[in-house]
Amino acid sequence: KHSLYLTVSGTSAEHGDDGCVGRGNNLMGVINPFRATPEAIAGKNLTHPGKLYNFLAKEIAKELTERLNLREVYVTLVSEIGKPLNEPRVFDVKFDGNVKEEEIRRIADEIFESRIEKLVKNF
Repeated sequence: KHSLYLTVSGTSAEHGDDGCVGRGNNLMGVINPFRATPEAIAGKNLTHPGKLYNFLAKEIAKELTERLNLREVYVTLVSEIGKPLNEPRVFDVKFDGNVKEEEIRRIADEIFESRIEKLVKNF
């Protein structure tokens, strides 16, 4: 027996399939409940902002850690619906080390700007 489903928008989003992913390994590796989200890398769509920002945040944190010999770096990137990916709603960097916040911000911005366009084009 076959069924036909009609939707107003033409997508399954209005019936609860909002593209969320289930539990699984995240971009950083195996899930650690004390340090990472308990969900897999965001989105099914290759150009999903959460997926791109997750990857980019990891790259920024890694480079800041290596360049400035920091112990820990936490990068948060949050998109806003309808805004370009190169204009994040939130771009926050927290770190553990003896570096001026202005220096961290300058380098983080530089890394973000140098990689976002290239990253978006490759997806």
